[in-house]
Amino acid sequence: MEALFAHLKGRIRPAVIEGDIAGSIDAERMERMGVPAVQINTDGACHLDAVMIAGATAELDLAKYDLLAIENVGNLVCTAGFDLGEHVRIVVLSVSEGDDKAIKYPRFFRGPTPCSSRRPTYCRT
Repeated sequence: MEALFAHLKGRIRPAVIEGDIAGSIDAERMERMGVPAVQINTDGACHLDAVMIAGATAELDLAKYDLLAIENVGNLVCTAGFDLGEHVRIVVLSVSEGDDKAIKYPRFFRGPTPCSSRRPTYCRT
């Protein structure tokens, strides 16, 4: 998200909800970039849920922002099955994570969300 927000600086007004089991490293990084962030710590849960998101959005004046990004807890197994009320779901992976993710975690790679990848097999629907 850092690279995306740096690229879009001055063109959109983003805010972020950061989900982690513990800590606030990502939210602090966003705030240093000038992006308002709300941290949700799940205290062991492997995903965010809609109630957590509703609570976090109450801390933001959403009318001030063009984009609200939600960074879910970093676990592909758990997070795919929970509707957060999002309009678009984006999955960002690095090549070093392996080329088998579309097979192992099909729920993230199927559905109406557009997909862009250097590996076309990731974008099969």
